Amino acid sequence: MKMKSRGKIPADPKQRIFDAAAKLFVRKGYEAVGVREIVKMAKVNIAMVKYYFGSKSGILLEIMETAYQKYHQASRGAGDETKPPEERTRIFIRNIVRFFEENTEIALVTFNTMPFDIPEVLCVKKKWAELNYSVLGSHFQQLSIDLNDPVHNSVYNGFLGSMILNHFQRRYAIEHMKQPQGDEQCEEPVGRMPKPLPKSFKFDGTFYDQYSELLVDQYYYGVRHAIMKHKERNSVV
Repeated sequence: MKMKSRGKIPADPKQRIFDAAAKLFVRKGYEAVGVREIVKMAKVNIAMVKYYFGSKSGILLEIMETAYQKYHQASRGAGDETKPPEERTRIFIRNIVRFFEENTEIALVTFNTMPFDIPEVLCVKKKWAELNYSVLGSHFQQLSIDLNDPVHNSVYNGFLGSMILNHFQRRYAIEHMKQPQGDEQCEEPVGRMPKPLPKSFKFDGTFYDQYSELLVDQYYYGVRHAIMKHKERNSVV
């Protein structure tokens, strides 16, 4: 199953700017990318950035709004507290994995970018964090996670998303980034590492079925066990 971001370049100049910016922001970082580089990749006139987005930060804001909207839809698709918590967790994880798979570049931009000097970006993140909590707050309660507890909040707020994000960052690097040719370009290894994925390996539907199932078991049963042990330890103290 291939990422949608690898399809043909659309004819719409606004979409070309959007796609080019997302690709460059992922690969080089928001701060390192200039407007001229974006318009060169998008094959548009620089005036079109101002016309459609206002500025480079305007492109970033639209990427983030688009990604958060899709993420929110995926979250809502998991149902509410009327569903058993394990079933809800299973649907939620499958939906979020599918969201990252189908929107990889804008997801990586959105969840990796944090330019503290752009207040609008922080406002967008805050707005969507509140909207997503309005959907998922009851799910945390079903799992006995109390996000008002500083310890619970520090461990579990974003915990699952970070695991999925880490996988898609790695996948993107494997599929898109140029790797050094030959051991002479790298320092001598200091320890054993897992074998690299074979070139024939595909992140296909079978992989993501197994990935999602293992992630459900790791998250759902892991959280329940950890919360139980935490409560037992605190009750003794």
